[in-house]
Amino acid sequence: MAIGRKSALAIHCIAAAYGSLSTAMMDAIGTFDWGAARGLPMACPKRCEERMAMDEGERGIAGVIAAEQRRGEALVARDFATLRTLVAPDITHTHTRGVTDDFDGYFRFVEQELAFLEASRGPLDVRISGDIAVMTGTMDNLVLPRGREEPIRTRAQALQVWAWRDGGWRMIAFQSTNLPA
Repeated sequence: MAIGRKSALAIHCIAAAYGSLSTAMMDAIGTFDWGAARGLPMACPKRCEERMAMDEGERGIAGVIAAEQRRGEALVARDFATLRTLVAPDITHTHTRGVTDDFDGYFRFVEQELAFLEASRGPLDVRISGDIAVMTGTMDNLVLPRGREEPIRTRAQALQVWAWRDGGWRMIAFQSTNLPA
């Protein structure tokens, strides 16, 4: 269902005033040329203009989601060099099993204890404030722990914090909780 430019911009401004645009809201708005919306003679709070800028480009919401996609791909491919560019040295990573790792512990775990066969994410909600992005959403992973013959599927809700550092998004915190079966 397509909606007009003024309606889409109004929805965007209302959402921006409350601090986030959910994936569902973006889907409802559809493919809308936000750049063209800037020319509308409609009052839009400064925060809305900042939000539209945050949605665009590598430094915006799309960039955070792209970093998360690269992280998932690197886990499955066992591309630990790429993964090290996405995970910050000061990471606090709490797994679904309740264990919290620092950078070295996290890499020891993903390199030696577990193989990711699949890593996918459900709809993601991302909010950016300055150089920090908070991401929430579901994840669905198929993993093979060392010493097991059969893989395990994990479904969880995850909370991630990303920081813009050295020209890219780096994950600085991760917490996941298993979803009920």
